[in-house]
Amino acid sequence: MEAPDRSSGIPVYKAQHGLSAGAVVDITGMMTTDGDSNRCISASTITTYPETGSVKPLLLSNRSIGGGPWFYDSGTHAGQAGVLLEPGKPSAETNNIGLLVQTTGKVTASYASNLYFYTDDGSGLISSPLPGAAKGIWVHGVAPAPDPLPPG
Repeated sequence: MEAPDRSSGIPVYKAQHGLSAGAVVDITGMMTTDGDSNRCISASTITTYPETGSVKPLLLSNRSIGGGPWFYDSGTHAGQAGVLLEPGKPSAETNNIGLLVQTTGKVTASYASNLYFYTDDGSGLISSPLPGAAKGIWVHGVAPAPDPLPPG
């Protein structure tokens, strides 16, 4: 969910919500943290309005996706942690977690029946802290079908 001026956003989770991009909504739910340490809302109710908006993804390089911390406090975990470009080095980019973004690149690895994959735009970013991780940014979703995928 994004503010109309795209100044901020937050991931919202609700099974079978039936919404599409551009829906104008009010959300009620619990503020929580997802498995990737991102602040998010676990929605209990969603109220929709007849108005619609237009949401186009922001085109970002791999190194810009996620961005840096936003009012993050490591003691209380308030705010948004942002992304580490390498251990101990947070991104200096503006935090964009929760905003609709797009990136380009070559799929370098896919896992769990293509439910998540890595794509590299040539920057050589390794977004996983695990040793031997694939180059690129980790993407949760279905890997693009037209490209042959490496075994995973």
